[in-house]
Amino acid sequence: MFKKVLFCAILMLAFSCSKDDCTKTQTLYGGYGPYGPLPDKTIEVPCDFSDPVPIGEL
Repeated sequence: MFKKVLFCAILMLAFSCSKDDCTKTQTLYGGYGPYGPLPDKTIEVPCDFSDPVPIGEL
């Protein structure tokens, strides 16, 4: 989970220098941790960031 958030943060920093200010919001689903459910998080990503693929379609 932490790796996904870190990866998205790095991508956001990499694309923040572009001239295009278009962003969209994506939800990172928390899932379950050792002490119960984890909260969902929303992040802003560039418009050209690929949409997540459902697990069944990989």
